[in-house]
Amino acid sequence: GTSNPESKRGESAYDDAIIKLDLDRHRATFGKIVASYKGTNDSITGYDNPVCQTLGGTVWVNLGTYGSSPLCGQLDLDFGVGPTLWRNSKARLMGAATQKSGWIHAFYGDTMKEAWSRQLFVTLSFLGGNIARIATDGKTLYVAANPGVLYALNAETGATIWMQPIPGVPMKGGTVALANGVVYYTNETGALGF
Repeated sequence: GTSNPESKRGESAYDDAIIKLDLDRHRATFGKIVASYKGTNDSITGYDNPVCQTLGGTVWVNLGTYGSSPLCGQLDLDFGVGPTLWRNSKARLMGAATQKSGWIHAFYGDTMKEAWSRQLFVTLSFLGGNIARIATDGKTLYVAANPGVLYALNAETGATIWMQPIPGVPMKGGTVALANGVVYYTNETGALGF
């Protein structure tokens, strides 16, 4: 998963995206980006407006961890963690990740094309966004997302199977784990819920 654009006048295909690197040393593309999945763009207004093009790179706010440009409508919508990978019922490699935009994206690992996506909640990026790791058994994705909900989603379709409130609202990060039929969630402060 990649971060926000450095530019205040636009973003590349690799900003706010999940990238696929070639790790086969025998190929000429070793170490290079060979495909990507683009998530929600960082700007809610678009970069083509004249104010953004004129002042976007000079008038911006440093929030400590991310410099945003209110003129360009930038909100901090990166992928805060890498994707969770699994094989679907046809043995095809799949991936899924939550984005700080409030969306979860599922994609095919071979082509990096979207399988499905859905909005779990409006963005809370300024409070940490959706940056929890996803657990899966290959059939169900267990996803912690804002405003403090643990979801069980059908891995093939993204449909909700169940949802449960979790401690720490808004949740800023953490890890979901699955063991012996029990789903665990630990937040950024170490609190445990299930």
